[in-house]
Amino acid sequence: MVKNIFLVYSFIFSIAIHAQTPTVNAICSTDQSWCEMAASEFQKAMGMRVLQTHKPTGEALAQLRAEASNPKTDIWWGGTGDPFLQAAEIGLLESYRPAYINDLQSWSVRQYEITQNMVGRVLYQWDWFWLQHRSIKKEKITGAAALVRHDQTDLQR
Repeated sequence: MVKNIFLVYSFIFSIAIHAQTPTVNAICSTDQSWCEMAASEFQKAMGMRVLQTHKPTGEALAQLRAEASNPKTDIWWGGTGDPFLQAAEIGLLESYRPAYINDLQSWSVRQYEITQNMVGRVLYQWDWFWLQHRSIKKEKITGAAALVRHDQTDLQR
């Protein structure tokens, strides 16, 4: 499970490197315990500070809309897909194609392509619970991750 969390935060790490900042501001929209564990594991592995809030996807989307002219959030991950798609459609997300894209399922790669690399679904919740129940250990993560647009930053694409 730690490897799964590391995959989520390796995504964040690559963004933070480009932004050259020691702090990552995140919104997590999945289970609170997952959010806390992911932030903790990332901080241990990378030595970077994670300031993370936990919000349902609808509230996270509302926050991003409010921040549109002055973004403060670096990463939004986890939760249901529709709000991520809405955020992409209204221009709140930044395009990003993860280095591990070729390790993902074809349906996940298609979602990245359809959304111009703004939204990626890595694993559906029900798949994760089924895999856990069947004791099949695969390196997959749950939820979705999207980069929030930072018009004033020097993020490299």
